[in-house]
Amino acid sequence: MKIKIYDRKGQEKGEQELSDSIFAAEIRPGLVHQVVVAHLANQRQGTSATKTRSQVRGGGKKPWRQKGTGRARHGSIRSPIWRGGGHTFAKVPREFRHRTPVKVRRAALASVLSHRAAEGRIRLLDELAWDEYSTKGIATMLKTLGYDKQKVLILVDHYMPKLVASARNIPNVTVEEARNLNTYMALWHDNILATTAAAVQIGGGVA
Repeated sequence: MKIKIYDRKGQEKGEQELSDSIFAAEIRPGLVHQVVVAHLANQRQGTSATKTRSQVRGGGKKPWRQKGTGRARHGSIRSPIWRGGGHTFAKVPREFRHRTPVKVRRAALASVLSHRAAEGRIRLLDELAWDEYSTKGIATMLKTLGYDKQKVLILVDHYMPKLVASARNIPNVTVEEARNLNTYMALWHDNILATTAAAVQIGGGVA
């Protein structure tokens, strides 16, 4: 599949031939859903916990005698129906991780990239050398390319600290290395702007 290459001023510079297995693959929504659910589940720490009535401090003494007071019977002030009591079904630390096969992750990522490419939402840059800290420069470049106020994922082939710092304060703009690209990241952003070197590198990546 061929994708157009642009410079930072929005001028077309040619086309780049990319792998059909990644950018023109079969779109499989079921796999994408499975991988996204697993990705979100894997972000959960699973450390939340609450106390049962046996773990809450106090409540050893019966609050009042069983009969003769006119009030309901109670054996402990740490009962779940009391304010400050324990939880009936207390949360306990648990593992939320889903294990997704590598082939499934790759197929899901290829589905999202193929869908973005089919809609013309992937653009390539001939080069993206960034030797200054300039948020305004990034904002100007994105506006020139027609990405003003949109969710944009900028993919580079190696870590560029000045580019990352420059784009950090722009809402919905993310700079990431191509090797770290995953299905959720590609799906969440509406547009993908990648250097030619990063686009070629994606072919060997894993979601």
